[in-house]
Amino acid sequence: MTFLTRYWPLRTWWVYWLGLANESLLRQPTEVEKGLWVGGVPLPRRWRELQVAGVGRVVTLLGEAAPAPWLASAESLLWLPVRDNHPPTMDQLRAGCAFLDAGRNGGRATTLYLAWRIATTGEPLQGALAALRRQRPIADPTRRQLESLRQWEDERQG
Repeated sequence: MTFLTRYWPLRTWWVYWLGLANESLLRQPTEVEKGLWVGGVPLPRRWRELQVAGVGRVVTLLGEAAPAPWLASAESLLWLPVRDNHPPTMDQLRAGCAFLDAGRNGGRATTLYLAWRIATTGEPLQGALAALRRQRPIADPTRRQLESLRQWEDERQG
């Protein structure tokens, strides 16, 4: 992936390709709570639709490339680079939760959303994950992401 991080025109095309993959029915952004959306990198057209729906703040966890250039129109953008299939660090979860709590308008990662939900509601991880899966069946955190969320949950309780 270092090839992509060195050659910016390829990064833009690669991020666009990710957005294209996120257009499948299961991967499209989902409003999991009023004003809070979870999904992958949107295409420019999808981003405009999200803006019309009221999304202004964006958290992107894409670790392989900088945020999509078309997201520059967001009111505010928080980039927390995380490698694919890895969990955010505890510091990234804290920063993401603070950002979401301050704006409550945008979120693009299941792991970050679950961390925020655990932090703000006190709901156990399994309950939060079950509720999310009812709305977004594709939500499937990896083993490492679940371990990170369990650590996050323990930190909140202890």
